[in-house]
Amino acid sequence: AYTQLDAFQSLANAYKSRQDYPQAIKIFNELVRLLPRNIEMRLALAELNERAGDAAAAYEGYCSVLSMQPDNMQALLRLATISYDRGEYEAAQKYYLLYLKSSPDSLEGLKGLGRAYFRTGRYEDAIKYFEQALKVGPAETDCLVDCAESYVRTGKVKEGIERMRSAIAATPIADNYIILAGMYRKAGDVQSALAAYRSALERDHESVDALAGIGALEVQQSNYAQAAQAYESQMKLQPMNTDIITALAGVYDQMGEYAKAVVLYESYAKLRPDNAGAAWLALGITSYDRGKYEAAQKYYLLYLKSSPDSLEG
Repeated sequence: AYTQLDAFQSLANAYKSRQDYPQAIKIFNELVRLLPRNIEMRLALAELNERAGDAAAAYEGYCSVLSMQPDNMQALLRLATISYDRGEYEAAQKYYLLYLKSSPDSLEGLKGLGRAYFRTGRYEDAIKYFEQALKVGPAETDCLVDCAESYVRTGKVKEGIERMRSAIAATPIADNYIILAGMYRKAGDVQSALAAYRSALERDHESVDALAGIGALEVQQSNYAQAAQAYESQMKLQPMNTDIITALAGVYDQMGEYAKAVVLYESYAKLRPDNAGAAWLALGITSYDRGKYEAAQKYYLLYLKSSPDSLEG
């Protein structure tokens, strides 16, 4: 027979389907009060609180389920996820480990535990579980990336690059090429890093990270014209980025483009009055080196206003 409890639950589910979580939560709270040992009701209430954005209430609800049923898989997994999202990584590790005891091949559990270990600096443990996850889902791009970065953190850059290349084979997007470029830079392989940055640009013509990386590596090789091209493209996208302004100014200085360098350093001083002295000092040095002594005097005097006791000034 259709009971009053059935009516309550049907009404709650109707509110849930309409995403009217406050009303659904109100009814499920009453159902849990009437049926305190009902695991299904408690899980439904915790899930609703989670959907409504009340992580604390959801956490409390899932904990109440575990107090009655310590091996409840849904509660363990949700507690692990909530703990991770709250930055409570050791708690997340505990719940993921309990979850994996009953579901050792769970891709979600293995990836989650790997990430929780990564967040606490336990990179070898992270690698262990990421590798296990990849046996279950070998083309999981996010897991490949996380595994690659874990290898790099342990100093195993070669292994990290291999995993990152697998991630790119699965998902060849600009962001993944940028991560790979960073790994090549750690390995000291400048040309491979440049190739990876250029591959990123092919996929995202406005990737400021790729342009910045190319600029820095070209400067490293004293290829100032190529560096200027990259930084100029980045400045079109980020005209107020003071890091790029100073980088491009330095490149112009190396190229002998004194007037262009002056414009950029002076624009930096206007954008960053709190650190304008750095621009004035750079201009003082480059003006003096180029025999522009009156200009050097002007810039050194401006620099000394902010750093009156500077020996260099």
